[in-house]
Amino acid sequence: QRGILTAAQVEKELSFYSKDTNNLRQIFRALNLKRKPDVADGEYLKAWRKMEFEFENILFAASRLKRGNLEKLDAVLKELYANRCFSREEIDYYLSRKEALLNETYRIAKKLGVYLSYAETYMEKYTSGWAALGYSDEALDSIADYSFAVKKRSFEGMDEVIRNWYEKGVVSLESIQEHLALLNKSEKFLSEILKLCQISRRPTAADHDALGVWQSWGFDEDMIRAAAKESVGKANPIPYMSAILSSWKAKNVHSVGEIPLRTSAEQSTPKTKRVTSKEEMDALIAEVAKRYQV
Repeated sequence: QRGILTAAQVEKELSFYSKDTNNLRQIFRALNLKRKPDVADGEYLKAWRKMEFEFENILFAASRLKRGNLEKLDAVLKELYANRCFSREEIDYYLSRKEALLNETYRIAKKLGVYLSYAETYMEKYTSGWAALGYSDEALDSIADYSFAVKKRSFEGMDEVIRNWYEKGVVSLESIQEHLALLNKSEKFLSEILKLCQISRRPTAADHDALGVWQSWGFDEDMIRAAAKESVGKANPIPYMSAILSSWKAKNVHSVGEIPLRTSAEQSTPKTKRVTSKEEMDALIAEVAKRYQV
């Protein structure tokens, strides 16, 4: 069937099997396979050599699998080939990183309350991409805790959080801690603003966006409180606040004392506390979670 018909072709074919039988036995031992190599197994070796893998590195990859079969080893070597990992060092780094990412994927799933029957799909679609953005395992653990707290309890939901934070430069563990502290401060302040506007709900992402815009216009909390009081009774208080603050900005009114026909007592605003420990991080996440409990 393969066109091996002449004595020379047969001799060459048989010499190949004789030469590689010992190599196949070594691979079988590494994979903990109990059966003996057969003719079809030699085809795998041929294919791997065509991919430019040296036998020592094939054996090393098999030893990293510890248990499996030639089909699984073939899949691993094809993956290594696609990622241009040929040397022992390259193979070791790639497989070690993949194992770490798989473990992190399972850990994230547990934190999110998600059952995974096959973690590799989620690792390839999410975890590896997050790691490529610069997020450490510790950072991803914290974001998973946060995502669960704010009811983003899926890999898709956590991805939304990460993409949003990444655009803001929130990547390192320290920057995540600082961002959480600012979110808590903003959440509390917006809750106060909504009460001043006589709105009975918790702050939304749109409210946070609006607050960011108002602050970028140079308005402090007292000015924003004053705008909230002006918006009481309006059909859409938050957009109305934007209109008021925009009007004040155009008139270069940036202090309560400059507001026409209105005065308001100045209120001091506490500074954001720097968070440096896991306990404080957990406390911040717990504080956020309280506002998302049904």
